[in-house]
Amino acid sequence: MPLNVASAPLSLSFPANTLVREFKVKVQADAAGSQMLNQVGQVRTQPSSVAVSGQLVGTAVVVDFGIPITVSGAAVPSGAAFKIRGIYRWQGDSFDTNRNLVPTTAPDGVASASFPEVSSTRLQLELVGTAAVPQAAAETVTLTLPALPADLEIRINSGPAVWRYPGPRGGPSDFWNPVVIAEGTFTEKVVDLTEEVAALLGNPDSAAPVKLALEVRSRIPGRLRLFLGSAKFDLLERVPVQPDANLVFDMEGAQLLPLVVGSTARTLKEVWLTVVSSPPKERAEPAVGPRAVSEAVLVLDSGRSACVRLPGAILSELTGLRLPLHPQGGSAEVRAQLLASTDDTPEADEPGPPLEGASATLPVTLDPAAQGALSDAASPDGWTLLPFDKPVPVKDAAVWASLQVARGTVRWSLGKFAAEETPYPVRRGPPTGPWLPLPAAVMSLGSVGGRLHAIGHVAKDAPPLAPVQLQLAYPAPTSPPLPGGTPAPPPQPLVDVTPTTKGVEVKLWVTDTRADAQLSQLRVVSRTEGMVTIQDLIRVVIGLA
Repeated sequence: MPLNVASAPLSLSFPANTLVREFKVKVQADAAGSQMLNQVGQVRTQPSSVAVSGQLVGTAVVVDFGIPITVSGAAVPSGAAFKIRGIYRWQGDSFDTNRNLVPTTAPDGVASASFPEVSSTRLQLELVGTAAVPQAAAETVTLTLPALPADLEIRINSGPAVWRYPGPRGGPSDFWNPVVIAEGTFTEKVVDLTEEVAALLGNPDSAAPVKLALEVRSRIPGRLRLFLGSAKFDLLERVPVQPDANLVFDMEGAQLLPLVVGSTARTLKEVWLTVVSSPPKERAEPAVGPRAVSEAVLVLDSGRSACVRLPGAILSELTGLRLPLHPQGGSAEVRAQLLASTDDTPEADEPGPPLEGASATLPVTLDPAAQGALSDAASPDGWTLLPFDKPVPVKDAAVWASLQVARGTVRWSLGKFAAEETPYPVRRGPPTGPWLPLPAAVMSLGSVGGRLHAIGHVAKDAPPLAPVQLQLAYPAPTSPPLPGGTPAPPPQPLVDVTPTTKGVEVKLWVTDTRADAQLSQLRVVSRTEGMVTIQDLIRVVIGLA
C-alpha cells in the first residue's frame, strides 16, 4: 500500500441537477508502517563523508520529509548488495553525526535496525557495499513510521476544509473501527458530508456533469484512503411556467397544472413550489363539489322548495351561499333563508323555523342566457352566489338553508359524495314546511346530498380553513377500468397552504409508492376568489441509485 502523505483522493461526477439525500464517505487512516524512502520524501545520494574500512564503499542518502516525521527503524531490501551502517537525524543546521541511531558498530553494517522513536524533518542514512549505491536502489530502503495520522481534514475541489479531526486518529470510542478488506486490515471512520455536497449540486436547470474532487489530508503521514460510503440521490426537473402560473379564481374551486417535463417518464417522488397570493378573509366550505348526480335533480318553484343542512360549525358568520342553480323555461328569482335546527345532534336534527334576525339572502335573478344549460357531472357548473346584505352570525351547531323561488322554475342539482365523505342532508316540501326526506328512489343512488358552498368567516375556536390547498393528481382515465383489473391508485392528500404576497415554499410528497404511479398534474384548490401564483415549480424524481 503506497503511503499518501499529503492526501488520499476520491473523484466523482454527478449531473448538476442531482438532489443529494445522503452522502457519506469512509476515511481510512492508519500508521504508515514500513515505507520506501521515495514514498515519504525527496531523496538524494552522494559519496559518504564518513570513513569506512576495508574494501567497502560508503554512500550517503539524504531523505527530506518536509515536515517532522517519527521514525523507529530502517531496512534494506532482501538480497540487497548494501547494508545500513549509520542513521543520523537533522539538528537544524546539520546532521548529528555524533549520534548514530543504528545500534551496532559492525563495519559492514546491518540489514535492518530498530531504535527508539525519533522525530525529524530529515534523515541521513549511511549505506555501505562493494560499490556506490545508485539512486534507484537507495530509494528502495524502507523506514518504519509508527505514528498515527493526525489533524485529518477533508476538502472538496481544493476548497476550505469541510471536516476536521484534530489530533491523532482515535479508536473505537470515537467511531474509528477496524475493517478487513482485500488489501488488509484498516481503521475506518464514516463521515457525513450530505450538507456540504448537496450545496454543490441541486441545480434544476442543468444536467451537465459536475466533478467532485475530494481529498482527505493528514499532517502526519500514514496509510490514508477515502471511499464513498452510503449515498442516496434523486434528480430535480424544473417545470416550465411562463413566466409564472397565475391562476385566476372567479370563485372558489380547483384548477390543474401539468407536471410532465418533456418526454420524461421517471417516477415522481416530490414536488417543490412557491405559492404567492393575497387571499381575503372569507372562506368557502367546501371549496369544490360535490359532483352532480345525473339521474336526479330538484325542480323548485313558488310552491315547491328544498333545504339543505350547512357543512358543520366551521364558519362563525355567513356572507353568502353559492348553489348550482339553473332557471327552466325563462328567468327566475330566488333567495335563500337560513333555518334553525330542531336538535343539536347531527343525527337527529331537522330543519326548523327561520333564524332570528335578518337571515335571508338578497334576491337574485337567474338569467337563462347567462346560466346556460344544466351541466352534467363531467362539466363545470353554473354556480350562483346568493349574498347576505350583511354577515349573519351562526351560533348553532347545525343550520339549514332553504331555497325560496319567488318567480319562475329552478333546477337545483343534487350531489354524489365519495365514500369517505358525509353528504349534506336534503329535505323537500312547501316553502314553510313541513320538510320531508328525498324519495327512496333518489336515496338508492348512493351517497346523495345537497350541493352548496357556504361562504363566510371562520370561527375563532374552529380549525382554520387554509385559503389554498394543493394536491398531486393523476391524469383523468381515458376509459373506465375493466372489471377485475388493476385498481386505481389512491388519491394523494390535500395539503393546506396559507400563502402571502412574498410567497410560501411548499413541498408535496408522493404517498403512493407503487412504481407505476405516474402523477402528472398539480391540483390547486382555492377557498376564495382572487389570484394564486405558482412559482419555482420543480419535480423531484427517481434518477440515481
